[in-house]
Amino acid sequence: MFSKTLKRFFAAFLLLQVCKADLADDAEAALNVLRQATSDNLNGGFLEHIKMSVEVDTVSLATKGDALNNHQSPKVVNDIVDCVNKQAEEAVNLIYSKSSGLTDRVLKTIYDEEKEIVFCGRADDACLTRVISDIKQKTEAVPTVVHEEIEIDRKAVEEEVVAIKACADKV
Repeated sequence: MFSKTLKRFFAAFLLLQVCKADLADDAEAALNVLRQATSDNLNGGFLEHIKMSVEVDTVSLATKGDALNNHQSPKVVNDIVDCVNKQAEEAVNLIYSKSSGLTDRVLKTIYDEEKEIVFCGRADDACLTRVISDIKQKTEAVPTVVHEEIEIDRKAVEEEVVAIKACADKV
């Protein structure tokens, strides 16, 4: 009798451990999906930031070229070139800081969820279930977060491009 009870207890214990291991595996799998979504979306964001940099370069070169073609005075040309260089540097620094900030914020999300999984451990089903739910929500939000940040960045860079073009008008 004791043997049967012990076997049942052991079987129940084993089943419970398997379920907990499955939940921990589910949490890790959800985290991997978040990692992949983050990587994919940050790559897209990185490409958008490169396009913004190219636009700044193109406008800067065109504005400098126009200054050389349309002004006789070397001082006027130098003033325009200095203005363009200053504005272009500000634009590139803005793009860099926005890109770095976005990357840091999104990667911190992964780090925070990794910590939560560690804190939950295999023993706390409710905690792991909550973490899995949080990870899934964050995975779904990643494309929107990155897209919205890129749009904000694009508007800021457009303002910088206007400032670069305005250098030719300051003369």
